[in-house]
Amino acid sequence: MLFALPLLGSRQLRSALPAWVKLAALCGLISSLVAFGVTVYPIVNVTSRFEYAMKICFVVAASNLTGLAIYRTGRRRAERLSLAMEPEDVLADSRQTGTGQG
Repeated sequence: MLFALPLLGSRQLRSALPAWVKLAALCGLISSLVAFGVTVYPIVNVTSRFEYAMKICFVVAASNLTGLAIYRTGRRRAERLSLAMEPEDVLADSRQTGTGQG
């Protein structure tokens, strides 16, 4: 949940953010929870409201776990790539992109 970072992130991050960002994050979190509740409650006739709600909850949980897996895979890949590069490669790369000190 994107809105959770300003509210539940590291103490260093939370202390660096202004109060209006935390308030906006709280409002976003509340609206996300309300939207989730509206999504779970069926607006059409279904045979079992419980089954319908469980299916929706499963889809939400599965999509969040898929996103987490994609994030972690990308993070591990980036760490492997940064460890595989020699210091002079990093310096040369930063010079090519214009971010280096040289």
